[in-house]
Amino acid sequence: LYPPAAYLYMQDKQFDSAVKVMMDRTPAYNHDIFLEAIVKVRNAEIMYKAVQFYLNMHPMEFTKLMEVMEPHVDHSRVVNQLRRTGDWAL
Repeated sequence: LYPPAAYLYMQDKQFDSAVKVMMDRTPAYNHDIFLEAIVKVRNAEIMYKAVQFYLNMHPMEFTKLMEVMEPHVDHSRVVNQLRRTGDWAL
């Protein structure tokens, strides 16, 4: 049920909703589609929630997330977020 919802949101260019569905519903998560959508979201707060989502759920793919999000996020805010959570050693 949720993977088609994420797909339809992507096709309708509702990237914020597609990313939210993938973060909220694990069966809807697809790494490649997530990376495609995260750089197109309008609400920057979703990007910072994605950082935490990846640290918690997909830490092995965190580097790839940072590679695609690097031009779109405030670097100091991400570093501060990592320090607060204790994950800054990544």
